Amino acid sequence: MESDRNEYYFILGIASAAFGLFVFPELLCSLAIIMGAYVWRKEAGKRNRGLGVVILGIICMLVGLYFTSIISLGKLLL
Repeated sequence: MESDRNEYYFILGIASAAFGLFVFPELLCSLAIIMGAYVWRKEAGKRNRGLGVVILGIICMLVGLYFTSIISLGKLLL
């Protein structure tokens, strides 16, 4: 039962990080980081996938914020 919940949060974290690249990176990538931290804490000592989701969330947030600012700046200047 607990492993099913961890699997659900793991998949939800990856999906929100990927979707956060395009829409609301502040919100969705933060959700990915939170879900990854939850899985990381619950799977301590085992094969831990949570750290990967946390790192993926951080990278997707930085990339998403960068491209969002570039697009907004382009609309402002044109």
